[in-house]
Amino acid sequence: MQDFGGVTIQDHPDAEEEENIIVKTNESFMKNWWLPFKETLVNFLSLGFTNFGGTIGLIQKQFVEHKKWLSNAKLIELYGLAQSLPGANICKVIIGIGLLKNGFWNGIFALMLYCLPSFICLLIIGWLQDLQIQFTIPYWLNNAHIGLICSSIAFSILATWKLLVTVLKLTILQIIACIVCIITLLFKTTWLLPVSMVIGGLISLSYFTIKEENIDQEIQQESQVLEPVNNTYMIPIWLGIIFILVFIVLLILVYSIRAFVEWELLSLIEFFLRMGTLIIGGGQTGILLLRDEMVRKSWITDLQFINGFSLINALPGPKFNIAAYLGATMGGLKYGLLYGIISGVVFLLPGTLLYIGMLPIWEKINKNLIIKKIVLGFNAVVMGYVIATVINLWADHVKLFPLHITSTIFSLSLLIIFDLHAVLVIIFSMLYTLVVGLFIQLE
Repeated sequence: MQDFGGVTIQDHPDAEEEENIIVKTNESFMKNWWLPFKETLVNFLSLGFTNFGGTIGLIQKQFVEHKKWLSNAKLIELYGLAQSLPGANICKVIIGIGLLKNGFWNGIFALMLYCLPSFICLLIIGWLQDLQIQFTIPYWLNNAHIGLICSSIAFSILATWKLLVTVLKLTILQIIACIVCIITLLFKTTWLLPVSMVIGGLISLSYFTIKEENIDQEIQQESQVLEPVNNTYMIPIWLGIIFILVFIVLLILVYSIRAFVEWELLSLIEFFLRMGTLIIGGGQTGILLLRDEMVRKSWITDLQFINGFSLINALPGPKFNIAAYLGATMGGLKYGLLYGIISGVVFLLPGTLLYIGMLPIWEKINKNLIIKKIVLGFNAVVMGYVIATVINLWADHVKLFPLHITSTIFSLSLLIIFDLHAVLVIIFSMLYTLVVGLFIQLE
């Protein structure tokens, strides 16, 4: 307060307070938007460059062991839910982790980061198909690629073992996992896993109900998150239901319009929306379902499909990104980029909408003791499937080639003995195959 000729003038009392408000606002902005965005960017973009079939291993090491965003049991739970719905499994798991940790938009952003590297490559290659550009992969680059694949398989082997000893502690669950693994290796069909999950859940429910074994506390301990993925970020159930309804309305709308309108782009949208809804379990088996109809309709040639199928196995990222290549190939130089982007997005849309819709519902109902008993059976089935997947990865890529085998063992030793960061393991594995590959033929 200051007195000037009897007139009292009050000093600006709010200057310091306004400054504090600005500082707090900036801190709130950093905490609520920028820091989660940065966290998502740093952690998920690397997956898009390093996943060559062993993504579940990379996810387990990065988000369970190092970041401690979730537990092994929670990871299996997210993976099991993904397996029971259409679409690319790892894409849905990544949405779940990003959403639970940093909110809805960061879940979507995490998916985009994971898909982006191979999506762009496949889109451009498909768009330039008409130019018939010929190129040869250098021998040293092929060696490095082998190192990447072997390190990914090493991640999967170690992660599978850790998940197995953490999640499946009871004999009945281990038996279910073994049976599912054997059946999955013998009969590679898309409907097998959902059916196995239902049967496994019922067996688990019956077993623990008959034994009247109180497993509530044990399940709670296995399901809890070590450094919690706060469910405050979980979208409400009513919003999840809206996502499911959006998917249903979109499907009906596209089918209805397609029945009366003959338009090439609309036919492409209907095709990838339908196939994205029908393919459950993802992976290479589901991708092969795209071939017959596209070739029969003369959208692409058989050779173009084979080229695309080879590319998705050589590039990192989800196999579902082949839709970008196929759409771009169909559109040619004129419409390739447009067709490719739309095809890639639409193919992922059913699984994304249904997973986001089911996640809050699942988070709500899985707290019931009966549901928890069923979830143990689900987890056992999923673990059996994961074990079979790792065996198939080894059979497809490592085989009996000495350099492949030793590269995988070398990566495993770096993980088990030295517990190196995933990026360092990948780099050392690439260097190993580059150097040793100079003296030993890869295949």
